[in-house]
Formats: sequence, structure tokens, C-alpha cells
Amino acid sequence: MNRILSLLLVFILLCNALSFSQPLSQYRAGRSMRVYVTGIKDSLRLEVFLPREAELAPERTYPVIFLFDRQNRNNYQYNLQTIDYLTGFANMPPAVLVGVEFPSSVRSKWTLPNNAKGKADSLLTYLFGPFRKQLAKTCKLSTFNLLIGHSRTAMLSSYALAAFPDQVNAVIASSNSFFDFDTPAQQILFENHMSAKLQLPGQPQYFYFSSGSFEHGDAHDSSVSKLQRYMSERKFPANFHWTHFRENTPHITVPGMTTGRALNDLFSPCTYAMQRCFSVVNTQLQNDSIPWASYQSVYQEASARIGLELRPDLTFYNSVASAYLNDYNNQFKERRFSLAIALLEKGISAYPGYPGFYSYLATVKLEQGDKPAARKLLQQAKVKLMLLKHAHSDLLLEEKATISELAALLN
Repeated sequence: MNRILSLLLVFILLCNALSFSQPLSQYRAGRSMRVYVTGIKDSLRLEVFLPREAELAPERTYPVIFLFDRQNRNNYQYNLQTIDYLTGFANMPPAVLVGVEFPSSVRSKWTLPNNAKGKADSLLTYLFGPFRKQLAKTCKLSTFNLLIGHSRTAMLSSYALAAFPDQVNAVIASSNSFFDFDTPAQQILFENHMSAKLQLPGQPQYFYFSSGSFEHGDAHDSSVSKLQRYMSERKFPANFHWTHFRENTPHITVPGMTTGRALNDLFSPCTYAMQRCFSVVNTQLQNDSIPWASYQSVYQEASARIGLELRPDLTFYNSVASAYLNDYNNQFKERRFSLAIALLEKGISAYPGYPGFYSYLATVKLEQGDKPAARKLLQQAKVKLMLLKHAHSDLLLEEKATISELAALLN
């Protein structure tokens, strides 16, 4: 029996090791680094994941998501996979992901404010300042920051919401507590921030906090419930949004129950914007031009809701071009080709490194009977494909197959 249990443990560990090595479909391989931070008088271990999309559209900017507790490999990898999953289905925009390790020997100190003999302010000042400036040299960043923490780092994230309001747009705090278990100074800091925000709203902020249940093994349950009651009894600015989750799960697995739900809710304006764009197509009266102003208005409203600049993305250009080309409601008739072409040309302008738009446009030209134009576009697709350095293998295979099929039709 002991041998069977030993073999089972080895199998589980092997499966975990293999899952850790699997590449993310929407993000490049993580780049680990160790930097000495003067403010905390210690070294910080970080891991950075850049979106694969960045090489397709070098001028686009990306939010930054700080995933605390990188040392907890199971929860950390689960959160990375959750972000990858939601990004792949366009439920959230691509982002720059930063894993931050909190060794057990310093975790408490790093998550306590400086005025409580901790290093939290110094740590956050470094992440939002020098580190972010260095990060911007590798990828264009928006000003949007999202913090994801669990237990002690959930409390750190919640503290940052009020202590660094201009730098923190959203927080996902799993197994949080009531202001670090009834710390008056942190409660006063939060209340002062809310009072100031009522007078001068500033940027939208999102606060998600959760706990497991006491019955299932989360000792933070009662403190988080106290926070939920506190929040329910108060009036907040219109652009401050909060949500509480309570899960029937132990303390250690709360992040797995919380992160996906919170991310999906936070970025729900993205999917809503896409559906509204389909409505624009379906109700479009003119059939001789693209109603760009209407599409821009949709994305501007979504951007204002989140506090993050959103633009038409790969899903938009592919899906809306398809809606025009297929003309499901028979409203564009002979103009369907020119509308699809105009949409795809705009897509190429936004994503000059993406071979899929060139091959898609080649398909439209071929359907029109314009083989010379189709051949030229197909050649451009081949060149763009060869230049890709960070694309996922699935994308490469898909684009190669598309190009081969088109080449056969053009022979």
C-alpha cells in the first residue's frame, strides 16, 4: 500500500511539473529576474510574461497585472492559465503579467505598511515606479494596474487601493480580511480615500474580495463577512465598484474560485462591446461605407467603464469582416465585398504583423476573381508569417495551412 501511495505521489508531482512547463497560448514564455530593491533592503524575484500579440501590433498599449505569491506554484499557475484562457477567448484584453514572489521569511513584513514597521509602501513604490519604467522598455504599457493577491497579499492589495489610488485600478483579493484584521489606520485610510473620491471621482476602481467558508477551512471567513457588511452599509462613488464572493472551499483554494469570476466581471465591457458591434452591423442602414464612428463610440464607452483604453481587436476585425462578407441578413448584397475589404485593410493598419489579415483579404480578392491581388496578398502573408518570433505553434500551423490552401487555389 505504501508503494502504491508513493507511486501515486510521484505521478501527481510529475503531472504538476509537466503542467508548469506547458507554454501559454496567448503569452510568451516567462522571463525570470532577480532585482535588489533599496527600499525593502532585499532582493525581489519576479517573472514577466509579455503578450504574444505585442509583435503583431507594436503600437498598442497593454495593462499590467501583478500576480502576487508566485512562490505558491499551484495557485500561481492556475491564475496564469485562467488569464490565458480568458485572453484567448477575448473575454479580457491581453496584458503584461508580472509574477511577484513573497518568501515566507519576509511575507508578513512585505505586506505590512511602512508605518506598521513593514515594507509594503516601499515595495509598491518600486513596482509602480522604477520597475514599471523598466518594463515599458520591452512593451508599451497603459497606465492600468491590476493587483491579484491571496491572504496576506490580498491585504496588501486592498491596502494599495487606498494608499496608491492613482496607480491601482483594480484589486482581486482572495481570502482577504476586514482592514488587515481590524487595523484602524487602514480603515481610516480607506474612508479618507472614499471621501476624496466622492469629491473628485478620478479613475474608475474595482475591488473584488472573497473568502472560503469557515466550515470548509477558511479562518478568514468571519473577517471577510464583516468587510462585506461594512461595504454594504456605505455609499460609494459611482465609479467605485466592489463585489464580494463567498465560496464553499478551504483557504488555500479560494484564489482558484475567485480569480476567473472577478476577471470576467471586470473585463465584461470587452465582450459587451463586441456584441454591440454586431448590433451596429445588423442595424446598419448605409451599405456603401463602414460606420467607424459608431464602432469607436462603442469602444470609448467600454473604455470609460473600465478605465482602460480599449480598441477594436483581432476578434473585432475578423468577426465583423466575416459579418459583412457573409451578409447574413442580405442587407449589403454586392457591397459586401468592399465593406469586408475596408474592414480588413483597417485591421492590417492596426495589426501590421498579423499574417491572418493578409490571407483573409487574399481570400476575399480571390472570391471576387482578382487573382493578381490575391497572389500579392498571399505573398505578404508568407513574409509576415516568417517574421513572427513569438507566435504560438497553433497559430503558426493554422496560418501555414491557410496559406497552403490558398496557394493551391491560385495555381
